[in-house]
Amino acid sequence: MDTFPPPARRLTRCLIVLGFLFTCQGCSHFGTFQRWQPAEIAVDGLSSVTVMEFDGEHGDAVASTLTARLYDGQFYSLVDRSQLSPVSQVSLGPDNQQNAILRAARSANVDAIISGNVVEYRCEDQVLTDTSFSVNQHEGNHGEGMNVGFSNSQTLRREGTVTVSFRLIDTMTGEVRATRQTSHHFEGVHDTRDPASVPLPTKGEVLTNLTNACVDDFTRMLAPHRAECRMKLATAIPFSNGWTAIRQGVKLAERGEWEAAERKWQEALAKNPMSDVATYNLAVAAAAREDYAQAENLARDAIKLKHSDLYVDSLEVLRQQHLQDDACQAQHATRVTQASHRDWR
Repeated sequence: MDTFPPPARRLTRCLIVLGFLFTCQGCSHFGTFQRWQPAEIAVDGLSSVTVMEFDGEHGDAVASTLTARLYDGQFYSLVDRSQLSPVSQVSLGPDNQQNAILRAARSANVDAIISGNVVEYRCEDQVLTDTSFSVNQHEGNHGEGMNVGFSNSQTLRREGTVTVSFRLIDTMTGEVRATRQTSHHFEGVHDTRDPASVPLPTKGEVLTNLTNACVDDFTRMLAPHRAECRMKLATAIPFSNGWTAIRQGVKLAERGEWEAAERKWQEALAKNPMSDVATYNLAVAAAAREDYAQAENLARDAIKLKHSDLYVDSLEVLRQQHLQDDACQAQHATRVTQASHRDWR
């Protein structure tokens, strides 16, 4: 039996729907996309590099991973260390050995050599056994009694750490242009007797992932790279002009479907040319496709329509993204110019 008469029920339902909509209006929504960031060091004068053998346990694995990462980045020309004969296999250490390597590198038109040391490279397991017991009283034919039960649980704890020290040495001057020591750690547990417990990655997978993370830290310093950017999206007042299209665009952007989201916000702007929300979200969409000039213009237009801390703060973020993108292009342009003039050096 309904408590409220039909008109009251309809009003109650409307209030519930409106409450839900305005609650969602207060939720934060974000879109993520990839953008370029410049190398963290000055890379002028660097066109070709050679990755030497790394000292320490599994140094060959670290050197191979670094070589593959630089090759995939296609920013540097890589010269195999075997071409630096007759000292290709000599580790950097004593001054005479280093000078011999630098002379060989200069003869091979190598601008810099990368060496390093594997400080730590380990992955260990520890099995923890926990025994518990319980005591239960019961009544039987012969009076009261007690049941004593035992249960064992085993937990596998896996820990791994990789720490690597990197050095970038200029072959012309012999100076260390950049150095970094980076470390990454893994720790996970697995209940060996619980079928629902998530299995741990193998030791090999742990060490590979940690090595990749260390190498990524260094390559971000050496070359332009892609990084994830997360920006807040704006939402419109429910049932306002263009609200449905804006809301649909936000959902699409959250899934990474930026082209479809941009079409929805353009549709909303066509219905309401004074929509600061649609204008601002279109600025974020322009940044997602790396058109930073348009992104900044749209963000300024949104501020003119409505002054908002979100719009002002995001405009500064877009300006920084624009500067970083310009820096990346300058680094790539310098790299191409250097490569085209290598023959007369």
